[in-house]
Amino acid sequence: MAARPDGYEYVAANGYSYRKVNGEFVLIHHLIAAEQLGRPHDKATERVVFKDNNRANLDPSNIEVVQKVGGKNKRIETLLVRRAAIDEELRELGHVI
Repeated sequence: MAARPDGYEYVAANGYSYRKVNGEFVLIHHLIAAEQLGRPHDKATERVVFKDNNRANLDPSNIEVVQKVGGKNKRIETLLVRRAAIDEELRELGHVI
């Protein structure tokens, strides 16, 4: 099978649409979001979602970038808050950090 050229698009079995860009397949709704934002979305803190939950509806008005909540980022935030409280208590006890 020959390699697919840039611009080639397909819909995977999971319903997501992909386009080949610079030799790699990228989710089309991520490309739409990047165009709307003027930058790629931050995969660590942002999610790209379909407002109507229809993966086939690639209309730009149906694509939204939302902040991630919960998961790894939320756990890190919780631990940092706890660490700050412990560091403060250690300082109050005269311990050099």
